[in-house]
Amino acid sequence: PGSPFSVGQHDSSNDDGSSMTGSPSISFLTAEDRKSVWRFVEAGWFQGIAACCIITNLIVMVLEVEHPGLVGAFFWLEQSLLVFYIFELISRMIYFHRHFICGPVSFVAWNVLDLAVVSAGIFDQWVMMLISKPPPSLQAVLKVLRTLRVFRILRIIRLILEADLTWTEEPK
Repeated sequence: PGSPFSVGQHDSSNDDGSSMTGSPSISFLTAEDRKSVWRFVEAGWFQGIAACCIITNLIVMVLEVEHPGLVGAFFWLEQSLLVFYIFELISRMIYFHRHFICGPVSFVAWNVLDLAVVSAGIFDQWVMMLISKPPPSLQAVLKVLRTLRVFRILRIIRLILEADLTWTEEPK
């Protein structure tokens, strides 16, 4: 019985007694890797926080499209979300080290998508602030980068696909 956000098929216990869910897609990690202080990136609670951030970000994006006058109102919220995404990405890079981009294809594909979306966010929200009047060609690129942010919803779909839903089953 894991949380709704637990990833994987089987639970194991950490040294501190907390439950950690192991995913078959990340079975390449060694026992020593799993003792890392960065192991929280696999935890259901952390995945839940990430999902909440993504949902919040998507709601803000929809509100900004439907009500262009609200764009500035969400500035600090969007900055905070981007900082969280960067923290999460760096944490995953540290925890999975070489496997982050040299592991199983499906695992690497999700990581590359995350890297692309976060990089697009950095460019869109921070680099563009430094450019006072971007040329039209750069404005077109900016629109594409903003569209990439929508791909964060794929992370939620991934969580659902890999979720440990045994908590929904009737006790035997």
